[in-house]
Amino acid sequence: MIEEPLVTVNILSFNRKDELRNTLTKVFEQDYKNIEVIVVDNASSDGSADMVKSEFPEVQLIEMKENIGIAGWNEGFKSAKGDYILVLDDDSYPITNTIRIGINKLMSENKIGIIACNIVIGSQFDLIYASPLDELEKSVNSFVGCGAIIRRSVLETIGGFESELFIYFHEVEYALRIVDAGWELVACPKSIIVHNIVSANRLYDQDLIDNRKVHYDVRNLFLVIYLHFPFSKSLWLFFRILLGRITYGILSNKLFVVLSAIKSAFSSMIKIKSRRKLVSKSTQARYLFGSFAGGFFFYNFNYGLRRPRWM
Repeated sequence: MIEEPLVTVNILSFNRKDELRNTLTKVFEQDYKNIEVIVVDNASSDGSADMVKSEFPEVQLIEMKENIGIAGWNEGFKSAKGDYILVLDDDSYPITNTIRIGINKLMSENKIGIIACNIVIGSQFDLIYASPLDELEKSVNSFVGCGAIIRRSVLETIGGFESELFIYFHEVEYALRIVDAGWELVACPKSIIVHNIVSANRLYDQDLIDNRKVHYDVRNLFLVIYLHFPFSKSLWLFFRILLGRITYGILSNKLFVVLSAIKSAFSSMIKIKSRRKLVSKSTQARYLFGSFAGGFFFYNFNYGLRRPRWM
C-alpha cells in the first residue's frame, strides 16, 4: 500500500472560539488521517487559544502577540511539515472526504500548484452539493483563502502570502505569482469546504465590516497592480480603478472610505517598493484581458461585497 503523504491543516484564528472548535472537530473527522494541524491565533481576546490548549492538545498552537492578518498563515507555513497544506479560516471546515479528493488530484497532476476548494455557504450546502456543476473541474485565476490546498513546492518556490495586504485580495496576488511560476490553479468542486459566514462576530456591526471590506479591496487592488505590473500598464489601470471606485463610493455613500483606501495604497507602495516583481507578459494578458478582469480591474455596478464563486 502506498503511504499517504502528510497534509498540514493550517488554520488562521481570530476571536471565533466556538467556530474554531467546530472546525477542529470536523478536521479530525476526515477520512484522511495522515494530518498535522496548526492553529495560528491572531491575538484573540475570547479565549480561543486556551480552548485549543485544553480541548485539542494534539494541535500545534502558534500564538501571535498582535493581529497580523493573513500573514498569520505564513507563520503556519513556516512550521508546516506536510507535502501539501490545506489553509482554512476558523469558521470554514472540510466535509469528510475533502482532503482525500484534493490530494488525489494534486498527486495525479504535477502542474497543479493549488486546488481551489468548493466554498459552500452552510445554509446552501445541500442545494449546491446536488448541482450538476459539481462534476466539472477547470483551471481558474484565483481561489478563496478559507479553503485551498497548496503544494509544498509552491511555497518553497514563491513563498507565502504578501503580508502588506493584511486581509482581502491576497488570493489574487498569490495566484498571479503561482501562474507566473508555471503552475495552474484548478477548481475541484467535490473537494468541499463549508464556510459558516453567519458566525456571531460577523453580525455585530455590519457597516463597520462592509467599510473594512471596501477599504481593503480598493487599497489592495492598487498594491497588487503595483507589485506585479509594469508602469506602462499600471498608470492606465490606476486611472480606470480611480474612476470606477470613486464612482462606486459616490453611489454607495462610501466615498470617504474609498478615498482613504486610495491614500493608504499609495503610502504602502513606498513600503513595498523592494518587493516589486513583474509577472510575464503572458501572465499579464491572462489577468488583464480575460473574464477575470471585469469584476476587479474595471468598474461595474456590482463591485463591492460580491465575488464570483470561482473568480
